[in-house]
Amino acid sequence: MVEGPLFHRLAFAHRKLLFGQKFTATSPTERFADGAAAIDGLVVSHIEVHGKNIFYFFTRERVGEISVLEKVGDSASSSQLEEAVVVHMHLGMSGSFRTYKFPGPVPREATRLRMYNEELGVEAHLSAMVCDYGTH
Repeated sequence: MVEGPLFHRLAFAHRKLLFGQKFTATSPTERFADGAAAIDGLVVSHIEVHGKNIFYFFTRERVGEISVLEKVGDSASSSQLEEAVVVHMHLGMSGSFRTYKFPGPVPREATRLRMYNEELGVEAHLSAMVCDYGTH
């Protein structure tokens, strides 16, 4: 079972590697096709952990981690906020969110989300029990 401290290590590593980067997103199994389409081409702007839940914030443009939280919680209207997408993940008993050097391996049957950036040379595969998305 994936425990809370692993989420914090994962978030720390992903902040260093993925923060501020734009990714192409696909759903190899089609189980997260709408979510992948919603974040395709967006920038990872914030990563937050609450217990065994992890949240990735995506915006059209790069913003600072603090400012994205202020803006997502703000009721003021702006095109950047209207485009903000939050992906909620819970890895469950056997999920993972691994990064690879691009091109990565063939996605497994359980891979719900594949994100990659050819220029950066990074690919990430997510298999999770819960994978939802929404806007602020």
